[in-house]
Amino acid sequence: MRRFSVLAGLSVLALTLASGSLAVVQIQGQRTGLRDFDARASIAPTKAQLKAARTLHGHVSWSSLGTPASVIHYGGYLATGMKAPSVGAAALSWLTAHKQLFRLRSVSPLRLDTAAPLRGSRSYAVVFRQTFGGVLSADGIATVTVVRAKDGWNVVYASSSLTPDTAVTGKRVLGPVAAWRQAARAAGARVAAVAPLGRTANGALGLSAEGFSGVQTVRPTVFGTPRKGAIRAYDATVTRTTVGEQSSYRVIVDAASGKLLYRQNLVDNFSENPTWLAFAVAPAFNPMNAYPWNYPNTDIRELYCWTATAGCSNVVSDDPATTIYPLGVASKFPWDVQLDSAGNDLGTMQTTGNNADEVRLWSGTHLSCERHRSGRGQPVRRAQHHARLRVLPRVRRGSLERPAVQQRRHHG
Repeated sequence: MRRFSVLAGLSVLALTLASGSLAVVQIQGQRTGLRDFDARASIAPTKAQLKAARTLHGHVSWSSLGTPASVIHYGGYLATGMKAPSVGAAALSWLTAHKQLFRLRSVSPLRLDTAAPLRGSRSYAVVFRQTFGGVLSADGIATVTVVRAKDGWNVVYASSSLTPDTAVTGKRVLGPVAAWRQAARAAGARVAAVAPLGRTANGALGLSAEGFSGVQTVRPTVFGTPRKGAIRAYDATVTRTTVGEQSSYRVIVDAASGKLLYRQNLVDNFSENPTWLAFAVAPAFNPMNAYPWNYPNTDIRELYCWTATAGCSNVVSDDPATTIYPLGVASKFPWDVQLDSAGNDLGTMQTTGNNADEVRLWSGTHLSCERHRSGRGQPVRRAQHHARLRVLPRVRRGSLERPAVQQRRHHG
């Protein structure tokens, strides 16, 4: 599990980082199943981009897609005194002035998604979604952090997972059901009967598939690449349970051929009694309205566990010997235990319900439809690239940064 050290006014700001992952709970998981796959070739920035970066007077980190992953001027601003009628307009104006840096011919394909204020400050995280031919990219995001100033707007930080501005390629030959079948095969699953269920809340087509768990999803998208254009594609979730063992993948396939373009394994396995560091309520913030904005200047996370173990003082199971709550805790059973009406364990090793709490969503786009949680700990995995989450877990609550399936290694 990758972790970011949260920097300065970037601590809250880095939460918008489009290509990264964050962890406020630390549990190491073991990946099983098929490996992640991305068909896109890596490219380096062009000479024109490098020249634009030098004139910026900031530090630029480059993504494998040949565009800036992050842009920052340590100890200062990327721009000051920008005149604009709104924070969104200010962010777009800055991107317009630096479109060559991001390898964009125009900023018109960038669609404003959110312009969320940061708690306790005059800063905003402005998130744009990349489109190709009017269709939202599978993972193209640009985020600009802007601060209100006396004489206009100041730009603090920018991040992106954009691909170079290019034309849409390929044809949409496959229908959504056929595309999901291809995605399931790419996830190593055999497919029998599949039936459409209608649209989900986020606009994907929900499917019922024999031998698969819950609602599968599929949606049309475009898959931005640095060399082959923006390929017409389908974005699918494939989730399956077999005798307690669960697999789940996010899969993107070519809309013409069904060829695998991208696969992300969403399952981790955890130990029977993990421990984790989490905030009892929320991290400490520096209220100073200056650099570093809202930097959590001390790590006040506490150690938690499901059952008593050495060094752990916060035991979250409903054990009369350890709980401090007169009526016990809300979770009477391990979070991966689901009971039927007679109280029998269904053996799913999957959590459904509200064990994730206090999620701050800066970009309201979830391309994976469902969230599954399990394991007796509070697993944290990477947020999908297009979803910016800030998770502040409470006591007895699970924490999740991306829609993911978590399961235990052993079941006792």
